[in-house]
Amino acid sequence: MGVAPFMEWTSGATFIFPNLDEGRLLTGCDEPKAIMAALLRSYPVVALKLGPAGALVAASDGRRIQVDALPTNILDSTGAGDAFCAGFLTSWARGDELETCALDAVKTAARAVGQVGARPQLS
Repeated sequence: MGVAPFMEWTSGATFIFPNLDEGRLLTGCDEPKAIMAALLRSYPVVALKLGPAGALVAASDGRRIQVDALPTNILDSTGAGDAFCAGFLTSWARGDELETCALDAVKTAARAVGQVGARPQLS
């Protein structure tokens, strides 16, 4: 798709959830904090996924949160990013604070990587 069309296509979105490589591609910046600053010019809430290093979450109102990844036995990383987004957005929809959304996102991603496959196993 390319960066410019993607940025145009997603203009007006409230959230963006890039991983570090995607953030670098979208912004041309290397460092996570610079990526966040650049993306905050276009999106009110940015959650930059850093894999085993956790995540940086920021809002255009100045809130900044860094969350560590949870210790977990990684069996399969399939679906971790989607799980992160689901955890974040579920908390956001409940009206939780940004920090809670970030923590729930990391918890949900940790749960996803602790099992094989992208679909949770039903009990």
